[in-house]
Amino acid sequence: MESLTGRIALVVGGATTVGSALSRLLVDHGARVLIADGAARVATGTTLADKLGPNARFELLDSSDERDWLATLNDGIGRFGGLDVMVFVEPDAVAVALGLRTAGAQLARRGGAVIGLARSAAAQALALGGIPVVELPDAEPSDTSAWDLAGVAVRYVQHGLRASMPRFPRSRQPAPEEDVHRHRVPVATATR
Repeated sequence: MESLTGRIALVVGGATTVGSALSRLLVDHGARVLIADGAARVATGTTLADKLGPNARFELLDSSDERDWLATLNDGIGRFGGLDVMVFVEPDAVAVALGLRTAGAQLARRGGAVIGLARSAAAQALALGGIPVVELPDAEPSDTSAWDLAGVAVRYVQHGLRASMPRFPRSRQPAPEEDVHRHRVPVATATR
């Protein structure tokens, strides 16, 4: 796989089983990772970031609060210097909308990519919105299948940063008030 050295990824839902595996793989491939998750997963996320070392950081994120998104992005971008990839693990519509609204300009400046990992209904909604999706099984994945799903997601990230998946083009940045959703191109949904 292509190295992700120097890339900065935000994994929303990064302390879940699949999010943890994905965060580990991204760090293994040279990325710096912001592991963002809610209050229920602070201990798991903090432990994971500590294990992954200086290229990982846990950020507490209430994904339904725009101020929390801004604080998380400011802290993370301040520490790592930017944002290239945003990955949503089992998101709801509010999280996706707020994430794109608050991080869209940063992703646009850096030619960033966005992907989702979700179960059936949410996966279909993300795919219809133009976000590439790795569809998760209905049951909580085992550690082994989580690694497999995370591997597929890392390939999507690498592919997207090479410019052929829905991404924010470097040549044209959306104005702050502009709807960033217009800059995505629909793609097929990936399945396990």
